[in-house]
Amino acid sequence: MASVELDPIAQADIDRIYDYLGDASRSPAAADRLVDDMTQKSQIYAENPLLGTDHSDLRPALRSFTFGTPHNRNGWVAFYRTIDGGIEILRIFRGTESYDSEF
Repeated sequence: MASVELDPIAQADIDRIYDYLGDASRSPAAADRLVDDMTQKSQIYAENPLLGTDHSDLRPALRSFTFGTPHNRNGWVAFYRTIDGGIEILRIFRGTESYDSEF
């Protein structure tokens, strides 16, 4: 099985998203579904790293994939690079966020 590694900044992104969505006034179940979808998609892209959208214009070898919930399937974008045996997720952004300057 291919590996999925998280850069510490990507882990902080996930924590921030989970805390925001998981707040009791929003939907803790949606936060769980979002993380589940990201985990499943991450494994698919780890096994097939060239499937992701190429963003080498922002950074060499940078790729991305989208994930979300049933109501917002492409609401989030995970940026990754290929590593030996899998991928490393570098950052995660909301699909509507501007991310060009982050790379």
